[in-house]
Amino acid sequence: GSAKVWDVASGAEVASLDGHTDGVNSAAFSPDGALIVTASDDGSAKVWDVASGAEVASLDGHTDGVNTAAFSPDGALIVTASDDGSAKVWSIYATLEQKVAVARERLAHGFTDAECTSFFRRDPASCPQTVDALFALFDDDLAASQP
Repeated sequence: GSAKVWDVASGAEVASLDGHTDGVNSAAFSPDGALIVTASDDGSAKVWDVASGAEVASLDGHTDGVNTAAFSPDGALIVTASDDGSAKVWSIYATLEQKVAVARERLAHGFTDAECTSFFRRDPASCPQTVDALFALFDDDLAASQP
């Protein structure tokens, strides 16, 4: 299954979000408009980068179709509800590897102020604009998390 992103003014297709193996039941934008989450009968929810149409994360763990998915107001969490009778809350940047993958994609087009605030939890003025600055930021976060 797939979801499509359309430009309302022109009616043109902006992106096709392909990757689910069954029908897509819902789609929702993140609060900053940078990401979309889709819910599918294949039992997964997927997170997509709006600018590139690239899959950012696959949220797997339900045992039946996922009916709906939504972002938290700050964009850091996603809640999914499934036909398996469960609701799950996910952190879309649960691992450093996921953060690096998303950040590399975003560096290609530059970060918006909203992305800097939600993704890095930092003031937009300190948002990394180069790969070296990005890895320095992750090194600082990693050092801060050590006992």
